[in-house]
Amino acid sequence: MKYGIGVAVIALHLVLLAVFFGPTSRRGEKPLSPTPVTPTAAGAGPTATALSLPPRPAPPTTPTPPAAPLATPLLTPPTAGQALAPYSTTFFAKAVRPLPRQLEAAAAACRTGVVIDWSARKQLWGKAETRTVPIASLTKMMTVLVLVQDLETRTDLDLTTPIPVTREAALVGGRQVWLDPRETFPLQDIMRCALIHSANDAAFLLAQRVSGSESAFVKRMQERATLLGVTGLAFHNAHGLPEGPTQRENTGCAIELAYLAGRLLQYPQVLEWTGTRLSYLEPRLDGKKTQLLNTNRLVGRVRGVNGMKTGFTDKAGYCLVATCDRARRQVIVAVTGCARSAERDDLATGLIEWAYATP
Repeated sequence: MKYGIGVAVIALHLVLLAVFFGPTSRRGEKPLSPTPVTPTAAGAGPTATALSLPPRPAPPTTPTPPAAPLATPLLTPPTAGQALAPYSTTFFAKAVRPLPRQLEAAAAACRTGVVIDWSARKQLWGKAETRTVPIASLTKMMTVLVLVQDLETRTDLDLTTPIPVTREAALVGGRQVWLDPRETFPLQDIMRCALIHSANDAAFLLAQRVSGSESAFVKRMQERATLLGVTGLAFHNAHGLPEGPTQRENTGCAIELAYLAGRLLQYPQVLEWTGTRLSYLEPRLDGKKTQLLNTNRLVGRVRGVNGMKTGFTDKAGYCLVATCDRARRQVIVAVTGCARSAERDDLATGLIEWAYATP
């Protein structure tokens, strides 16, 4: 009996020693984690156990930054080796041919003009195409070209950048959308106003806000013209109205304006805007919207016409640069100095149809 009690006491002591000094409770080590339990159904929790332990922390991972919003594509990069060279007198191959008699008579309505097969880089027709003349709102093509190239390189500017209207912009005359200094619009809306509606207040505001002042922006326009080789272009403002007390006009020549339009053909968003017949600027202060009607009446009327810009002042007369795309063949027509808008439009239409009928 005594021996049985002694064995029991010794066994009890051995059990106690195993509990307190066993391998799962060594100082400085954590207990082994339980085997994870797979949920029995989607969204269900693990099966209940008698021992509740905190879940094992997930291994550290590098946080994934939120995806940047997709910007509206402005530029389609040229195919490697096909980037546009600056303009020169040899940029377009001469393939000039006579116009039909009736169309030749209609061409008397313009001061200068040119027909370019842009796809083939050929000049098909010209009338005093290198003569420098007033170009009115055709100016806005260079205004927009400088701006879209800024959008390619500047990190502080995109199509959604808020552009507060300035008092100076609101005072610009001529064709406008009546911008109010109490209004703010995204950059793309101001660009639409300048391109679709040919709004002078919008063009001034773009120049002022992007470069700090219109004069600084105009200097950049002139520098860009030099880099592009279109040295016949001369600018005094960003919109094309006669400038200052001397009423100086922005000037250029038809063939360089056609080259400038060809440059802008690289920008899908620009082409979308210049090919829009009707749009709206909204909301305005009164909660209404302002109609933006394309000044290029060939859009929606002449098959394939997808831009580009019109212009008018008393000295410049009625001007138009029109771009057209049929079966992937691009044609550009520029006419300046027409006496009436209807004559300008009819002449440009006739020149486009003739160009596509010419092999």
